[in-house]
Amino acid sequence: MSDPREVLRVRVVALGRAITELRVERGLSVVQLAERVGMARAYVEAVEAADFSITYSVLWRVADGLGIPAHELVQLAYELPSDDERAGSGE
Repeated sequence: MSDPREVLRVRVVALGRAITELRVERGLSVVQLAERVGMARAYVEAVEAADFSITYSVLWRVADGLGIPAHELVQLAYELPSDDERAGSGE
């Protein structure tokens, strides 16, 4: 995968999945996370759905709301299998 736009799309999707997984793992609803980070529920849903790339300030706010350093949230996103890898594994 060498197309920079595709690379970015895959990373944005992985970050959204990482946020969702951590939120669920911590027993938080989208509304609760939104309240913690001072954002609208719809915005948090859009971040989780990877509807757009987020800014660093949003990344830090969400990471703080999840109780994890931002770099660990990004690392988790890198460690998650891509949709292609998940499809190939039968998940």
